[in-house]
Amino acid sequence: MPVGSGARKKPLTANDEQDLSSISRFLDGDPSGFEELVRRHSPGVNAFCARAVGTAVGEELAQEAFARAYRALRDSDSVVHFRHWVYRVAQNLCRDELKSNRPRESTHASLDACEQSISAEPQPHERASFRQVLSALGKALDQLEPMYREPFVLWHVEHVPYTAMAEILGGDVGLMKVRVHRARERLREMLGPMLDED
Repeated sequence: MPVGSGARKKPLTANDEQDLSSISRFLDGDPSGFEELVRRHSPGVNAFCARAVGTAVGEELAQEAFARAYRALRDSDSVVHFRHWVYRVAQNLCRDELKSNRPRESTHASLDACEQSISAEPQPHERASFRQVLSALGKALDQLEPMYREPFVLWHVEHVPYTAMAEILGGDVGLMKVRVHRARERLREMLGPMLDED
């Protein structure tokens, strides 16, 4: 199936146009075009895979997703929404990994980077409390079924819009909204006692 087939029905965003420009240069023999795609999208794909299967395996799967993208771009001239497509490839790789039942690290290990996003320097007791919440959130995410964890991470962590999420995960926008809502409810149930603490 060609990359991005059927996607021409959707309007192109500025990011799509930027990706198409990079792809065009890559297909014209300029390797920096593909390097730009990797630079632009690998942080999000890496984070998505890490939260699905753990950091170490997630990095390998993210690399494999881009390797497949490299090969697919060489064989296709109908790429439109590259970001959506590479996320879908990564998602399928992660699902195959989860089905393999191989031991995997907890996804909460990949949440440590969240601590660095705090602008103000927290006090020691605040830092300890924040780490405790992150750890609990990671463990709770591990307990969610992939059908709820994936849309939750795409919406709340990667800030992927529902229309793109529906294309990546398969389904319609309404279903994605329902799954994000249910993921929130389940996390709230699991984390309730901690969130209610003063």
